[in-house]
Amino acid sequence: MARAQLFLLASLFMSAALTKATAKKWVHMVGTGKADCSGGKVHSESYNALDTCMPLYGKYSKKFTCNSTHIITSMYLKTANPPCSGTPAKSVAAPLCNPKTGALTTCSTSAPVASYMAGEKAKCANPYQENFIILDRCVKNGAKVSTKNTCTNGVLHQKKYSTPDCTGAYATDTKKEPMYGRMGTTGLTTDCLGPVPYEQGTPSAYSEYYTLKGATEGCPEEDEDEDEDEDEEDAERKYDATASEKKSEATGTWALPLLGVVSMFSLAAFVAVRAKRSRTSTTQVRIELPQADALDEEGFLSVERGHE
Repeated sequence: MARAQLFLLASLFMSAALTKATAKKWVHMVGTGKADCSGGKVHSESYNALDTCMPLYGKYSKKFTCNSTHIITSMYLKTANPPCSGTPAKSVAAPLCNPKTGALTTCSTSAPVASYMAGEKAKCANPYQENFIILDRCVKNGAKVSTKNTCTNGVLHQKKYSTPDCTGAYATDTKKEPMYGRMGTTGLTTDCLGPVPYEQGTPSAYSEYYTLKGATEGCPEEDEDEDEDEDEEDAERKYDATASEKKSEATGTWALPLLGVVSMFSLAAFVAVRAKRSRTSTTQVRIELPQADALDEEGFLSVERGHE
């Protein structure tokens, strides 16, 4: 029975490990408003998955790559096998600091990723596009707009805020915000969400359908387990620290009496030797013991060392 339980626990642990969010590198584009990309001010920003083949609407897939000076956007035919392989059908390179747009691009951000499928057919049949999104990071989309994506228990939430820092209330009106209204409240699962009008705030004849089913990354379910692991690690650290303190105190407790005994024997031996010499010598010798002040000072120092 014990072996069966251990095997079950090991299986559950492995399953949890498989659902852990994947850390991915991201292309981080920041609108600075300056041709030399200076100042450090963020007017708006976006994140795109780096070195990832992303199927788009139509016949192309897109892939971002970086070198030391440029960001390269390459378009590949979906017929390429493996995906995004061979010579791209189109390719555009832009400097990491684009003087025409004032966009500053970096390619070193590492953060967890989720992805979902999008299409125009009912019941999410044959989705044409996979969207890769950054998790657990506030993205400033404009002066008064920001978004944040989270995964909890396999449900993907995309929330849109009317502030630049993801604070306050988020959009819940499904008429004014067809996608974010649904994504922010009910969220997205492996079920099919739709139809969702493509144009926000106005009636639209064109709608899309979304689902996590078939997505490369999907929505990881590891968040709560990660929190539990962190709590366990914190508890272990606290336990180790407490045990170390107790050990130090215990060491000081037994060290003090031992130090006192050693001091007594040393003093007795000193007195005995001097007394013996005085008896065998024709010269009168006066035995001098350490003064009380010196002993008190030495004792005080000994106590202090014992508690260190």
